[in-house]
Amino acid sequence: MKKLLFIAMILLSSFMYAQEKPFARKYNYSILENETKFKKIDLTVVFNYNGTKDVVFYLPEREIYMYRISNITDGKTKSGHKYQVFDCINGEGGEKITLQLFDKVLRVFMYEDYVEYHE
Repeated sequence: MKKLLFIAMILLSSFMYAQEKPFARKYNYSILENETKFKKIDLTVVFNYNGTKDVVFYLPEREIYMYRISNITDGKTKSGHKYQVFDCINGEGGEKITLQLFDKVLRVFMYEDYVEYHE
């Protein structure tokens, strides 16, 4: 019984670690909520930065740190696209920001608008 409990604890801890493993996404285009034209950008976003739950936006001339303040919620759009959503605090201005992560798109909600970043 003790062996089984020990194995379960190891599996659980490795599962929790896997969820927090850092990964990066490169985005080349952005578009505002009510716009129709994409803008060329150079943005790299690192999720679970440095083994934390935080997110860093790397732009050509600056870095923006986002500090995650909520759990991740999985969802699906009406058209069937899966996503994860969570809340952050912007390290530059302290605003609450919601990030919605799709396979190839990152949607950033701030105030009452959002911007989408596309690979």
